[in-house]
Amino acid sequence: MRLNRLLLIEDEADHAALVRAYCQILPGGAIAVDSRETRAGGVEALEQERYGVVLLDLHLPDSAGIELVDAIVLAAQDVPVLVLTTLDDRSLALAAIARGAQDYLLKTRLTPDALDRALRNAVQRKAFERELARYEAPLAAEGGKLLRLTRDVVRALGAPLAVLRGHLGDGVRDGALSGVALAEVQAAERQVAQGLDQLEVLVTGTAAPAPPPDALQLDVLLTELVGQLGPEHRLVLPGPLPKVRADERDLRRLLSHIAGTLLQSTGTAERSLCVRLESRREPGLVLVFECVGARGVPNEPELELVVALAQSSAEVLGGSLWQERGALVLHLPGMGFQRDV
Repeated sequence: MRLNRLLLIEDEADHAALVRAYCQILPGGAIAVDSRETRAGGVEALEQERYGVVLLDLHLPDSAGIELVDAIVLAAQDVPVLVLTTLDDRSLALAAIARGAQDYLLKTRLTPDALDRALRNAVQRKAFERELARYEAPLAAEGGKLLRLTRDVVRALGAPLAVLRGHLGDGVRDGALSGVALAEVQAAERQVAQGLDQLEVLVTGTAAPAPPPDALQLDVLLTELVGQLGPEHRLVLPGPLPKVRADERDLRRLLSHIAGTLLQSTGTAERSLCVRLESRREPGLVLVFECVGARGVPNEPELELVVALAQSSAEVLGGSLWQERGALVLHLPGMGFQRDV
């Protein structure tokens, strides 16, 4: 996708000059840059001109933070917005993404390659969102028709099922149904009842509570996952890991993201993954992942990559993932677990 024009909203002259210079040597081709130094100037530019993407600093003379993001995202409409930030403002940058920004870039790590990749990814994601929005209204309309049809089916079959159950009871009492015939009729009745229950869930949006998940042995799961990554890697457990109660598929996906990205982030070099349970003030389960090997410990960009890839999987389980002193910390506050293993 070809990008021709970028709006840069940045009040620091050095950073603005750096972005303009990088935009002339991007691997994907040069991009024209219009610069503004204030929120008011950025909003005015977006009202008057058409841009392919907006690059926004989170601290401007006339506005800052989420209030600034909201104003620019609103003015940009369907133009993707990327935010520029520092390490100290990463939480603010994540909040900006939740408010409609496409991504963030760290000023201290800005390179032509990183800028080019972020710009084009943002434009592609925004294009996908626009395409998805085109289908949402028709799908919602069709979904409403299906819901009404399902409700009619439930109502239409409910009364006949009650009659069937009544005759079934009479047949059992009178001895007219017994043996194989009785078993077949009872099985058919259960299938019809289950089908109606499922349709009722679709109509009402409510279902019976799911049974609690089985306890899973963490060290067994990790040993299996690391073994699948190749014989050059190994798992180190300084102490026993607990059993946890979680959806096995979601937990496997999370641990696979963490272990796979840590161990394979530098190619095929041999590495060991050390995983330990840590007691902290935070409630729930806290696991620390450390990786060492022939090429040393993962650097900060490698750890950031793991966090970026695995964060959504951690959130599915109600947790969070971050880097801390060269290691990764996984916190699952709602995770039930057993220490006596």
